[in-house]
Amino acid sequence: MTLQTQDRIRGSGGLFGGQTRGSAAVRFVFGTVWVFASQIIAVMATSNIDTSAHELFFRTFWLALLLLGFWGMGRALDGQESPIKSMGLIRREGFAKELALGVATGWGLITVLVLPIMLSGRLDLSFWWSARSILLTVNNLIVLAVAALVEEVAFRGYAFQRLRDAVGPTVATLLLAAVFGLVHLNNPHGGWPAVFVTMLAGIMLSVAYLQTRSLWMTWGLHFGWNASMGVLFGLPVSGLDFSSVVQARPGLPVWLTGGLYGPEASVLAPFVVLAGIAVVVRVTRDLHWKYGFDPVVAGGYPMAAPPPPQHAAMEAEAAQKQAALIQIMPASAPLQTAPRPTEQSDFPSGEK
Repeated sequence: MTLQTQDRIRGSGGLFGGQTRGSAAVRFVFGTVWVFASQIIAVMATSNIDTSAHELFFRTFWLALLLLGFWGMGRALDGQESPIKSMGLIRREGFAKELALGVATGWGLITVLVLPIMLSGRLDLSFWWSARSILLTVNNLIVLAVAALVEEVAFRGYAFQRLRDAVGPTVATLLLAAVFGLVHLNNPHGGWPAVFVTMLAGIMLSVAYLQTRSLWMTWGLHFGWNASMGVLFGLPVSGLDFSSVVQARPGLPVWLTGGLYGPEASVLAPFVVLAGIAVVVRVTRDLHWKYGFDPVVAGGYPMAAPPPPQHAAMEAEAAQKQAALIQIMPASAPLQTAPRPTEQSDFPSGEK
């Protein structure tokens, strides 16, 4: 039995007392409010940091707030013993391979998306080799890794999992994917086509969680997608620039290259993401068989019916009577057995 299964069964010990859909919906609201409240707190706390590492400080502090808040909710509202592990950040067997599988899948999907654009000659590539560019590459990779984990905890973590308990995995996936897309609407150079692709990406990431019941695959997939696009190919990531050694400037037409928003706004992106959903289901098939099924939790009404009164009366009457001794065989004297003959010696008495 997995840790998530144990905590789901143990959830009746939480503040709301049980795994009902209504209580799960209330906990989803608490989780959602904390996602946006923690972001506001992180923005205010890091607003005075005016360095190149501001984004890293902001993302790291936001991640710490999310984990702390969801830990508290898991303990108080769900009665979980290990809320962070139950949310999907558990060091189970093969978790590093799940993370690597996600990174490789994200890299492969972005390569499929960018390759036609590169072959069309619509990208202006340049290279910047210096010590600063190497340091910037390392910083961007760390920022993208932390940012990917923040978004997975926020959109596939506690809140999403409680919404899944309330309305089921399909509706929860669609609703959180819509929110995931809409929060990217204010990104630089964004628009509704890019929001639509981001919604599809949200579905793909939710499927990765539902298949594995952990955040390792989703984190790796998210990070591999963004790092390949921003660092490996030097393209904008949802309108943000993370280029360093490799720098690419998308050309025209925008419908093909995605323009300054990046390939996620390309007309090719929806088809790649839809194919990516099928790829995720295929590569996580064994993990889904091992981890992806919900536990069967007993419910309904107790079925231990009392015995009929007549039967209970008969048992009570029989218990009061003293059972008579029953003789199985007739009593008789022990059978006489013939004496054993004395052993004869081959030698006369006294001779040997």
